[in-house]
Amino acid sequence: MNDYQDFQKLCRDTEIPEVRFLGLETGEDISYFCTPKGARIIGWAGVDGIHYCFVRGFGEMVFAVSPMNLPGEYVHPIAKDFAGLLGMLMACGSLDALEQAWGWDRAQFDAYLQENPASEEQQALFALLQEKLGIEPVVDPYGYLKALQQSFDYSRIPWSEDYEDPDMNPGAADDSEPEEPVSFWRVTWEESSGRNGREIPVNRTFSWGEERWYLPSIYRCGKGLVVDFCVEVEPDSVAAFLSYYQGADERTLSHMEIRTIQQQNPLHVEFRPVLWLNGKKLSASSGCGMIWLAESCLPEGERQDRDSLAWIRHYQLDPTRCWSFHRWRFPWITKKPPVLRSLGLRLEREPFESLGTPFVTPAVGQPVSLCHPVTGQAYTLTAAEVEEQQLEEGIFSDPGMEYPRCLTAMTYTLEPDLASDAFRIQDRENGDPPRRKEPPVPGAPEAVSAACFGIIGGADGPIAVMVGQPAPTVHGACSSLRFEPAEVTWLPIFRDKLLPDLELTIL
Repeated sequence: MNDYQDFQKLCRDTEIPEVRFLGLETGEDISYFCTPKGARIIGWAGVDGIHYCFVRGFGEMVFAVSPMNLPGEYVHPIAKDFAGLLGMLMACGSLDALEQAWGWDRAQFDAYLQENPASEEQQALFALLQEKLGIEPVVDPYGYLKALQQSFDYSRIPWSEDYEDPDMNPGAADDSEPEEPVSFWRVTWEESSGRNGREIPVNRTFSWGEERWYLPSIYRCGKGLVVDFCVEVEPDSVAAFLSYYQGADERTLSHMEIRTIQQQNPLHVEFRPVLWLNGKKLSASSGCGMIWLAESCLPEGERQDRDSLAWIRHYQLDPTRCWSFHRWRFPWITKKPPVLRSLGLRLEREPFESLGTPFVTPAVGQPVSLCHPVTGQAYTLTAAEVEEQQLEEGIFSDPGMEYPRCLTAMTYTLEPDLASDAFRIQDRENGDPPRRKEPPVPGAPEAVSAACFGIIGGADGPIAVMVGQPAPTVHGACSSLRFEPAEVTWLPIFRDKLLPDLELTIL
């Protein structure tokens, strides 16, 4: 009787369900495109299709098969025989480290083991294996793995026909143009590098206002958690939006016109998630997104994006619908990755910006009547100070370009008053773009620029002008920059939170 049979008999005789603590779960007898031909599957990791097997012609050598790895890195030997596998498990805690170690150096391997020590359940199972089967832990598991993998001839792996099929294998050669773009699924802590995170299926569908959301999975990475969100959108609303704005040229639109288009876009969803891991808050460090257009909305001649297609395929979403995909990363707040005992989620919606009626710069003391476009509330804006200003010439660093420096600065009061994050005014126009400088005229005097206020702000929003220490009810704004002083039309912007925060329990 060989070691694997001894292990199976021990599991039957002692009725130990704790085999799952090894990361060697039972599963269906199915194969992937990268499962070697003649493989005998002995267990599953439970995520990403990762499985472990013997391969005919290699005795009791144990292989890890990882369908989500990069092409060419799907299969690696992890033990010379099954007794060696058990000894490696005793040394490493579970199969996770063995499956990933092919891409690590020793420091990364040791760090993973230190951050993920064996649980009490695993230690109890190891003690049973040692007592019943006489298995001892491997002294140098990393050295054992590297020696095995470096000496192994990977060209001997027998592949099935599916491995050479481009429709099954993203890494297979294909001289023809595929009917659909092919992509493979990869979730890492970094945007495009690093090792795959461990997928934890959630499969949670919920509504937020009138929107239908789906939280398919979270991913446990070395530096934190990655959470995916899918928002389902009606194709008819997307088609109507695309038809209305067809032919719009972003280069000719003002920043507020672009902002308005974004807010009317049914696929543009702005929110910020917060996680509560074991009762402690995890804030998101970064986020990214993409969209999927149903075939009925896809412009003629365009093809589906490869990465969006990967979302549709991996999460088995309905491709006849439109989708807004979002991925957020939450770094650990502890030195070591914690055990996931409980996980809660709060979704915070970004305020909706609605535009009031534009008005020309008023005289000092002249009231301007405003109306909130959503609530109908009336407001009175009164100019406290208006001044034409010019930035210092050396404020921009490119000596070969000439930049606009003229602006209109205005302070004002608002009655009834609103907080700065609920209301602002902004130049309706973009201002003048920079231009290349004319060659200097010999002997011409240098221009002397006027003093200007300190300016706080950026290209995406208003630039607040701070004059001394204004009273709390005095607000400030300045226009876009121009080469010559010009009459300014101001755009009132009201910001309202239209959806309340949403709290969910994930785990």
